[in-house]
Amino acid sequence: MAAQQRNMDVVADNLANADVVGFKSATATFATLGADAQLGTAFAGGRTSFVQGKLERSGGPFDVAIDGAGFFAVERDGEIAYTRAGAFSRSADGRLRNAAGWALRGIRIPADALSVTVAADGRVSLESPGHGRREAGRIRLAAFAAPELLRPAGTALFAATQGSGPPRELPAGGDRQSKIVFGSLDGDPCRAARLRSQCKRRASQRRDASDREQFAPQLRSLRLHAPFGRRECESGGEDGGALMSEMRGNPNRIAELRTVVVDGFAKMNARFDGLQSQFDGLESQFDGLESQFDGLQSQFDGLQSQFDGLQSQVDFIASAVASHNESISEVHAVVVRIERRLDRHEHRIERLEDRERRG
Repeated sequence: MAAQQRNMDVVADNLANADVVGFKSATATFATLGADAQLGTAFAGGRTSFVQGKLERSGGPFDVAIDGAGFFAVERDGEIAYTRAGAFSRSADGRLRNAAGWALRGIRIPADALSVTVAADGRVSLESPGHGRREAGRIRLAAFAAPELLRPAGTALFAATQGSGPPRELPAGGDRQSKIVFGSLDGDPCRAARLRSQCKRRASQRRDASDREQFAPQLRSLRLHAPFGRRECESGGEDGGALMSEMRGNPNRIAELRTVVVDGFAKMNARFDGLQSQFDGLESQFDGLESQFDGLQSQFDGLQSQFDGLQSQVDFIASAVASHNESISEVHAVVVRIERRLDRHEHRIERLEDRERRG
């Protein structure tokens, strides 16, 4: 029961975080206790699956996603973690940070940046007044020999372990290499449905395990006394002969065992019906929440479309302002040249006037 409870905890955590950007679901692993699992099973930890989700256009000014393998390296208070969640925003110090305050390593965006772009190989370029377009750093990806053995360090965050191996830099942007996609996030609209199916399967397994543990004494008694166990009773174990003598001398023993088995299965069915009813209720609640989520997702898509339109307008205005600033700079340079020429003409006039007064 304890192992199955941990299994359900893992599934519940997967379901609760199904819509978190960059979250990767885990699968519980178990170890058998005793020969042929006679003593049951024990929870042996979780294993994270880093299967890539569907890349979704986010429109965020600093959002990035990884198309392929690899992790973003982030840091906070001297600690380093790794994530595939690329929802970042610019902080006051120019660092790109996620909602938990973890900063993307090696990148700073100045406050006067008019626009920012990220190439597939991670090169970050920005445009600022007076400097034009320039490179501001490079986002580097990290890879591990055994990423499934990374240790969870928070929501969508992971830390290196001895089993995962140390991080190594992963080239990006080339043919057959991972690519960094600007303005998108790692999402998976089908994850909730898969986790729902997983939750049903795990609940069924949990019921089966619970029933096996509850009725284990009756089943063991049945294996010891049922007719198909006669050969074992006659030839194996020091009490085998005595047991068979008891069975021959007490014909009512078989009837008693049959009653125990029938009662046990009746209780098992009643318990199963109760658990099935509870599960149906939870499933109905989940369907309602899923319907609400679909409605919110539709509203979000509409707002996202409006935001994309506004973002396009902002980009156009920023481009126009940049062009206007360049025009102003050119006009200013012309004005400076004209002022210099006027100064030279004024000096000439003053010299001519001095000559006329002297003459």
